[in-house]
Amino acid sequence: SSHVAWNVLCNSVMFAPLNLVALNNNPDVSSVSNALSSNINNLPLNGDQWDGYTTERANLLQVLEKHHHNTGANPLFLTGDIHTEWAHTLDAPNQPADAGPLGAELVCSSVSAPNVDEILGIPPNNPLTPAAQQIIQAANPHCRHVNLVHHGYSYVTISREEAEMHWLRVSAIGDPQAPVSDKITLTWRKGQGFTS
Repeated sequence: SSHVAWNVLCNSVMFAPLNLVALNNNPDVSSVSNALSSNINNLPLNGDQWDGYTTERANLLQVLEKHHHNTGANPLFLTGDIHTEWAHTLDAPNQPADAGPLGAELVCSSVSAPNVDEILGIPPNNPLTPAAQQIIQAANPHCRHVNLVHHGYSYVTISREEAEMHWLRVSAIGDPQAPVSDKITLTWRKGQGFTS
């Protein structure tokens, strides 16, 4: 029943879908997708996050969309645990195309927990990680930002009409004197989505 400008939801695992590949958008496998089912378009990458609870996620988005319709409040999910940087636009299931985006999600990186390259033993500045980031964004059009490499933390500055998201990065996690810099700033505006 609240009439606040934002519903901020702190979240332990990524809320937005993370699809490995969008089958219907890939001409090499679209015939396989069509043969399996006309409803199959996405393959989730990690069922241990909200992708393993798609019905519950859809139900929550419907509740948030109804609340948005009644009060104008937008949801903002603040998430961690995946050790990488992400920013997503969130839409409710069956939301009219002209309704504008419902909300956003900011996912912070880890300060020291291993990132993707470190878990896989891939050296820094390799060509695979940037390619993986491009593939992820192509399969997830709601993903505005992803970075699988850097360590750091995040914060959000919230006003009534927008949320300004900041990703800060530390240059060397083993050096207590290592500088921290504000590397990425994105703004999500009500009714528009990401404007930067």
